[in-house]
Amino acid sequence: MLGLGRVSKREGSQESRSAALLEALDENAAQLEPRAFVGIHASHVREGDFEAAREGRFRVGGEVRPLRRPVDWSQRPYEESDEGAFMLNCFFFADPVMAADVSDDDRASLFPSLAALFQDWIEQNPQGTPPSPHKYAWYDHSAAARLVHLTHLLRESTRLGGIDQAQRATLAASAIEHADYLLADENYEHGHNHGMFSDAALYLAADTLPFLAETDEWSAIAQERFRETLEQTVEIDEGVHLEHSPFYQLVIRGALERFGTRGLLPDSELQPLLDRMDEATAWMTAPDGTLPTIGDTSAGVEPTRAVQAAAAGSAGLRAFPRSGYAMVREGGSYLFVTAAFHSTAHKHADDLSFCLYENDRLLAGDSGNPGYDYESAARQFCVSPAAHSGIGVDDYTWIADPRGGAGSGVVASGSLDDTHAILTENPRIAPDNRTARRLFIYRPGRSLAVIDELWATEEELVERSLQLAPELSATVLATGAVEVGRDGRQVASLAPFAEEEGAPDSVSVLRGRTSPPMGGLYFPQVEQPEACTTVVLSRYGGGMFGYVLSLDGEEEPGTAWAQGSLAGRSAGVEITGLGDETLSVALSGEALELSRD
Repeated sequence: MLGLGRVSKREGSQESRSAALLEALDENAAQLEPRAFVGIHASHVREGDFEAAREGRFRVGGEVRPLRRPVDWSQRPYEESDEGAFMLNCFFFADPVMAADVSDDDRASLFPSLAALFQDWIEQNPQGTPPSPHKYAWYDHSAAARLVHLTHLLRESTRLGGIDQAQRATLAASAIEHADYLLADENYEHGHNHGMFSDAALYLAADTLPFLAETDEWSAIAQERFRETLEQTVEIDEGVHLEHSPFYQLVIRGALERFGTRGLLPDSELQPLLDRMDEATAWMTAPDGTLPTIGDTSAGVEPTRAVQAAAAGSAGLRAFPRSGYAMVREGGSYLFVTAAFHSTAHKHADDLSFCLYENDRLLAGDSGNPGYDYESAARQFCVSPAAHSGIGVDDYTWIADPRGGAGSGVVASGSLDDTHAILTENPRIAPDNRTARRLFIYRPGRSLAVIDELWATEEELVERSLQLAPELSATVLATGAVEVGRDGRQVASLAPFAEEEGAPDSVSVLRGRTSPPMGGLYFPQVEQPEACTTVVLSRYGGGMFGYVLSLDGEEEPGTAWAQGSLAGRSAGVEITGLGDETLSVALSGEALELSRD
C-alpha cells in the first residue's frame, strides 16, 4: 500500500521482531484502510453466527456452542471428530466474525473475545520440548490458518481498537512465531496441497502487513514455493488437481480463486486455469450432481451450479491422460475410471477402480473418506485394494511402495458409435516390477465389460472387487453369476467371462464386516461407516480374465469371451458376447481403435 512507512527486517530475536511489528502497526495506524478478510479456508457465514459470537458462542464443527477460556484444544475436543479438532485449531470458528457484513464498530466489539481465545491457545500450545500436546497444535495447515487470522486481527484492531497493549504484544509474538514455523523448510510439504496453503498464509500475512520490511522475504519465499508446488500438484493443461480426489479439486480451485484476488497468481494465468479446472470438474460430476466418492471424497459433495449445468450438457468419452482419469457420460449413465499414483497425498490403492451410475443412481462406487487418522483400522481398510472396485494381489497396498508414485495409468481410450473403451494400467500392482492392465468396454445403459491381465504365480491370490451402492444386494448363483437387486427387483447381473482358464476359483459377497479383515463398508461421511455389498472374484494365478455387468437384462450371462493380450504397445483383444458381432480393440499410438466384424 503506497504511503505506508516500512519498519524493521527479519533480524534479531522473535521478541525484538514482534516489538518491531507493533511499532510498525502503530506508526502506520492512521493510514490503514478497511480490509476484507481472506482466509485459508472458504468462509460461509451462516445466519445468526455473528450474533451468537456476541454471546461467546461459535460454530465448532456443525454445532454452535460456547467457547470460553480455558478451551479444550485437544485431539478430540467436545467429542468432535478428528476433522472437528482440526478446524477448531485452525480458528475456523472465527471466520464469520472476520467475514460477516457488519459495521466496523460491531466487528471491533468482538476483537477482545477473539484475542482472549488466541491468548488461551498460545498459553496452552507452546512449541518445543516436550512436543505439542496434540497433533493439530503445531501442524502446517492449522498454523497457516492461524497466521492469517493473527495478522488480520492485529491490523484491524490497530485500525479500530478493541485490544489492549498486552494482548497485542502476545498476538504479535505469536504471529512472528507462526511465520517462522511456516518459513522453515522442515515444516513445509513440498508437492502437497498443505505446502500451497502454507505459502498462501505467508503471502496473505505479508500482504496484510506490507509496512513490515521482513514480510518482503515472507512474500518472496511464498511465491517461489507456491509456483513450484502448484506445478507439482495440478496438471495445468488439463486443469486437474493431482491428489486423487475430486473433492480436493474443488478445495484447490476455490483456494486459487481466493488467493488470486490478492495477486498470488497473475490474472492472465489464474482465470484460464480456473476455467480448465471447472471443465474438468464438470466431467467429474455424476448424473445426480455430486462428485463420486473417489479417494478422500465424501458423499454429497456438490460443485457449483454452473459446473453442474456443464456436466448435464456433456456427453461421450473424456480422458485426462496425464492426470489419470477417464469418464463416459450419456444421460443418466456415467462411468468414472481412476488410474493414477502421483504422490501419497490422499492416495488410496484404487488404481484401475471405477464408479458406475445408471438411471441417475449409483450402482458401483468407492469406499469414500473414513477420516485422517492414518493408523486407524478404518483408514487402513479404506486405502486398501479391498475397499475399491479394482484388482489386488495378496492384499498388497501399493501406496506404501518405496519406489513412489508412477504417475498416470491411463494408457489410451477410444470410441465406436455407442461403445467406449478405456485401457489403464497399474505398474505397482505388486512389490516387484509387475504391471496389471485393465480394459473397460462400456455401452451406457447396456453393459460394462472389465478385462484384466497380469502375471501372478499359482500361489498368489488375485482378487477383483466390485463395491455396490449401499442399498443394493447381491446373490451368487450356482453358475458363478451374480444377481444385483434393489428393493427386491433385479437391476443388474454380473457374470465372469466364459473361458475356462480365466474363470475365478470363487465368487463371493460380503457386507458390513467391521471385524478384521474389514470389508463391505462404505464411508459416505468421515468416521460414519455404512454397510455395503462387495462382490469378490478370487483366483490363484494370473492371466487374462474378465466379467460383464449387464445393465439392461439383454446380455446373456456367461457368454462373453476374449482372446489376445493387453500388454505392451501392441495390445489388442477380440471380444465376443457383447452384441451380435465380435468387437476388436487395438492400441494404436495414444488411442484405442475399435471395430466390429
